[in-house]
Amino acid sequence: MSIPVDRREFLKLGLLAASAQLAPQQDWSFAPKPLRPTASAKRILIIGAGLAGLAAAYELAGAGHDVTILEAQLRPGGRVLTLREPFSDGLYAEAGAARIPDNHDLTLHYVKHFGLSLVPFYPNKLARVFVLTGKRIPVQPGTDLNLFQVPFELTPEERRLGLSGLVQKYLGGALRAMGDPSLPDWPRGPAKAYDNISMPEFLRQQGASHGAIELLEYPYASAEADPVSFLWNLRETWYEAQETTRYKISGGNDLLPKAFAATLKEKIQY
Repeated sequence: MSIPVDRREFLKLGLLAASAQLAPQQDWSFAPKPLRPTASAKRILIIGAGLAGLAAAYELAGAGHDVTILEAQLRPGGRVLTLREPFSDGLYAEAGAARIPDNHDLTLHYVKHFGLSLVPFYPNKLARVFVLTGKRIPVQPGTDLNLFQVPFELTPEERRLGLSGLVQKYLGGALRAMGDPSLPDWPRGPAKAYDNISMPEFLRQQGASHGAIELLEYPYASAEADPVSFLWNLRETWYEAQETTRYKISGGNDLLPKAFAATLKEKIQY
């Protein structure tokens, strides 16, 4: 199984391996509630047959409203894209949204609602393959990425630290200082300052090498440029550290938007 590594994956795996207390576990459960049947149907136009548009149309139609979805493509699903050609029968590859974390309650609700089956996202026997600037690095289950194989110019100390040690060294303090993003008065204190700098700027302040910054930014940005607030990156990492496992839909993730579309039928105009 070959997947490109991304910054979120680096930070999540590194944090979980380094220190679970950086992101205290909470109950993020969300119980979807159906809309009440309407006594006065409305004509509703929804732009886009991605999962958000499909779910909105499904619930509104179920409540008795007259719903129409306008979709610019010739298929439903939006960012969910499963490639089935030109592969042999039964083979497919995910070219869009691939992972369903266990705290994505709404997605999991509809997976169960339509009778779809889930399987673990990560293989439990085969090695994962991280692809960094064209170099393939196998990582056996339960092991950390070997930074001595990473094609970035890291210092000897950074390579010895490993991925979890690298994340802890350069980002652990910021994650502890940022507070709880779920609180209504967040951000406050040190967290506010993180909104005024980028991730490369912060990492340079911590003494990270150019290679370490490239590694932690890959593939969305570089050590020279990242327009995103460092606080935003920290917040994303904090929430993703709440995950305990990830799934995918057996047979392809496009089975979920196809299930919505099969029910909505002529309500979708492609």
